[in-house]
Amino acid sequence: MNSRQSPIPNQHHRNSEKNGDVLTAHMQYHQGPIPPANELQRYNEVNPGFADRIISMAEREQKARLELNLSSSEKVFEIEKNKVSIIKRGQWFALVLVIFILFFASFVAYLGYANAAAGLVGAVVVGVIVAFVGGKKRDAES
Repeated sequence: MNSRQSPIPNQHHRNSEKNGDVLTAHMQYHQGPIPPANELQRYNEVNPGFADRIISMAEREQKARLELNLSSSEKVFEIEKNKVSIIKRGQWFALVLVIFILFFASFVAYLGYANAAAGLVGAVVVGVIVAFVGGKKRDAES
């Protein structure tokens, strides 16, 4: 086998060697909603107005995509706003409850049950600490 002969005979390869023909390939790649200007011109040659229809279709699609993104962003913002509102409401209720329990513990102490009052105050303090530590851990996880 000499250096000009391919290991697997190929009829097309032999003919091109004999005739001196050169085979070239051209490949064009396009990405996006609007084709290149030369293709738009060819579309208009096929049917006048095709290029305008393609461009207006791309504009409508872009407008719809932007409206969809804006709509989903507004929904996410609204959800986050509602979460903050719920958290604030829970904090106010907790504050009112703690104040009520502390007043009740003061009343119990006034009646002469100091140990029971101390137990109520201790339970409130532990509950508040657990709520703060648990909230910090939950925030760190999310």
